[in-house]
Amino acid sequence: MTMHSAVLLPLTLLVAALHTTSTSARFAHTYGSHMVLQKAPQRAVVWGYYTSGTVDQVTLSLDAVPVPVFEGQEQGTWMAKLPATPASNTPHTLVLSENNTTTTLNDVLFGDVWVCSGQSNMAFLLQNAFNGSALVKESINYPNLRVFTSFKNNSPRPLAEQPHVQERWSRSSPAAVSQAAHRLHQVQQPLDDDWLIFSAVCYLYGVELMKHTSYPIGLVNTNWGGTPVEFWSSKESLEQCHDDQNTSGGAKNLPKGIVGGAYNGMLKPLLNMSIYGAIWYQGESNANDVVTTVDPQGLPMVTYGCTFPSMIADWRKKWHEGSLGETSDMFYFGYVQLASWVASGTGPSQIRWAQSAGYGHVPNVQMPNVFNAVAIDLTDRTSPYGSVHIRDKVTVAKRLSAGGLAMAYGNKNVYWQGPIVKSASARVLTHTNSSRPGLGGLSIVITFDNVGANGLEIRNATGWEMCVLDANNPGLNCSLTDAANTTGVHGTWFAAHVLGSSNSTVTVKGEAEWGEILMNDQQRTMVRYGWKSLAWEYKQGGVYSMDFPASPFVVVVAG
Repeated sequence: MTMHSAVLLPLTLLVAALHTTSTSARFAHTYGSHMVLQKAPQRAVVWGYYTSGTVDQVTLSLDAVPVPVFEGQEQGTWMAKLPATPASNTPHTLVLSENNTTTTLNDVLFGDVWVCSGQSNMAFLLQNAFNGSALVKESINYPNLRVFTSFKNNSPRPLAEQPHVQERWSRSSPAAVSQAAHRLHQVQQPLDDDWLIFSAVCYLYGVELMKHTSYPIGLVNTNWGGTPVEFWSSKESLEQCHDDQNTSGGAKNLPKGIVGGAYNGMLKPLLNMSIYGAIWYQGESNANDVVTTVDPQGLPMVTYGCTFPSMIADWRKKWHEGSLGETSDMFYFGYVQLASWVASGTGPSQIRWAQSAGYGHVPNVQMPNVFNAVAIDLTDRTSPYGSVHIRDKVTVAKRLSAGGLAMAYGNKNVYWQGPIVKSASARVLTHTNSSRPGLGGLSIVITFDNVGANGLEIRNATGWEMCVLDANNPGLNCSLTDAANTTGVHGTWFAAHVLGSSNSTVTVKGEAEWGEILMNDQQRTMVRYGWKSLAWEYKQGGVYSMDFPASPFVVVVAG
């Protein structure tokens, strides 16, 4: 799904919606019956609007026990911190009163609340995934999984709350996790997009968590197809990645109204909620980001390597402040590394690398408490929704939830992420037919960390490339955006293949005329892996461990 102006609400309509009159206090639109609130040790924050001259006229109770109410962060709003409540499948009741009028929220559960955001691969419907019809039917088995969907709203200014809700809090059921919700009038407005109810990755991630936690999970679904990371970033976040023109490198070429629009209209209204974590599936719309920074190896990196970590840090800071300290300022954040799609050249490889801030793995010093799912091997050439929209969202969610369970839930028995490149060293091979001494072929030994109990599994010998850098050349003569070739031209990428492997190492050798490359102190070699837009076919990636593929990487080889 692409972002289009037809679904944007006019500002006048937004203002009118935010100033509807009422004779009594109300909850903000993000709260409702059947919701999940954040469990202990955090305290769930609830808030809303009141109509009297003073907040003292507003009363709130949880299971008939009074809860103190105080002035909110916005004019005319009330807030409350509920008592720290343990997770359970037992429903609770919230009652709000003002001017002798009450509003009751029933069937409220306490568990963990996760926010799901991004662009169209996060929006991708459960019913459209592989085996989607069966997955939708099975949703009736998880009544304590609760779902909520935001209305798509591009705002030029930060809003206290969304003017509308696309799907109110609902129990997991076929009606709640498919477009049937619209037909059953569980939404407040006509659908503003045909990909909103309900996100496959978000739902399946929640199901995997519930299988292990056995307590309620609340899913806040807020996404918009075709949107760049800048659309979900605050002004303060983007200021961390300004270029010399005082404009974010990734944002300067975006149409007016895109930068910060979803943050203002869709994220800001959620910040008062207490949450446990967030997951993210986005990056396709930043595939053409320009190089504005360098990675930890000193190699060129696109702007996303700054804007994405900056957005995560900013969300954490603002959620911590908005929820009055109840949401951790280091809450867990998971993302899906972009899968393969049909495109020329290296396609999204630069974004895949930048998604880890150029470290090739998470967590790292720039992205603490972050986990991910590697999806480069989930190629779906024949997807009727375009090859960029892969349908195997079950594998995506299982890999992502493995990271969530290991990190956010401390399950040390869960293997996740796959092998992580540790180092690369060169080995010179002498050609027996070489008549020139000192010349030889070159093989590279790649050593991996995070290898599972069964060691490395090589499913495909392809996907490797090498390039030689000349220290006398002041410029980097191995462009990370160039596709591999076998011409033997110095300074370009050569295709390579696997010679052999061990429990934790892979040895690769260039397929071109490496015998003509002199290894000396004036040169160094780079190796990259999985750098093509579509490197392999479905689940036929190069290096795996425990069915988790290694993430694409580029590494400078030690001399």
